[in-house]
Amino acid sequence: MSTDCSQIKSALTHLLDLRNQFAEAYSRVDESLGRHDPANQQAMESSETKMKEIKEAIQELENLLPISLEQAQEIMEADGYHGFLGPEAIKQAFGMELSSKEIPPINFTKEQLERAKDLGQFLVLRLDRIKDNQGEFQPLNVANLVEISSGRNIKLRNQDDWLATTQGPREKGVVAIKDQTPQPGWSLVSSELVPGTKNKNYLEQTEIIIDYLKSKIYPGQELFQPYEEALKEFEQIKKARPNLAELTVSQEESEWKLAAKILGNLKITKLLRRTPIEILYDLYVFKDRYGKYLLSGPNYDWSSGRHFDDRLAFLGSFDSRGVDTRDGMPGYSYGIPGVSVSRRSFPA
Repeated sequence: MSTDCSQIKSALTHLLDLRNQFAEAYSRVDESLGRHDPANQQAMESSETKMKEIKEAIQELENLLPISLEQAQEIMEADGYHGFLGPEAIKQAFGMELSSKEIPPINFTKEQLERAKDLGQFLVLRLDRIKDNQGEFQPLNVANLVEISSGRNIKLRNQDDWLATTQGPREKGVVAIKDQTPQPGWSLVSSELVPGTKNKNYLEQTEIIIDYLKSKIYPGQELFQPYEEALKEFEQIKKARPNLAELTVSQEESEWKLAAKILGNLKITKLLRRTPIEILYDLYVFKDRYGKYLLSGPNYDWSSGRHFDDRLAFLGSFDSRGVDTRDGMPGYSYGIPGVSVSRRSFPA
């Protein structure tokens, strides 16, 4: 359920109204008369009905409120499920203990986390910087993460891999992949590729993950405003670029590069796809916490990151040798890359 302050205010107002209605009904109850008196029986039944409604309203309000750290961990690790990468996982992976002030609120509800667990997702707290051996903060870019993971015998990439060394698109406002850091905060991430996203080009994948967002993550529910705005932008761009599908699969350099730029810069791309550094971060922290390789075998996650020549990066095949990093034109649809949906925690 997409939650905002108005929903919480409405639920709280409803609860207070029910409390007043219960108080009014119970004021007419005479416990000494019991149910033998018709008027008293009616007052007692009315009180019981209102009490039941109050319990339901309390549950509704609880489902709207952000969840605590302890509650989130209990839900996401219940019955041996591997789904919580919080402060303990960060301390284990980076040797850095977060203070309570450094831990942001989890703006997901109990209902959302339970739904995420049913969909095979995990909850991760991402950092954009870490402390080095001298206690100084350093940006958590590809090179630094590779060095840290190597120190814990979890190979991610070589220091000279293109992901950590090459520049990004020569475009104002676009940060090179090698310099990117994770967007800090909580996110829910699919531990497996979204069904149907393999053997699809980048545009087709985008359509699939939008449908997944609406039909699986928030079925029959209103979306958060950032999602609504992103979907509106996507429809506007498709209307303005009726040939976007043709540009996507074109072999003409100027055309596929234009498609890559459009698709990579979409709001919905930035909301639902991970950047390369976020993929590496999640793979490393999950492996360090639970000892399992995500995106193993012939599975790759097609990211939002663009190489210096505008090809879009995809990462996967994670095993003891490291993470394989590749890139492709947006029309590439030959089975290797799919998409693991990642969605951030929005303030209530």
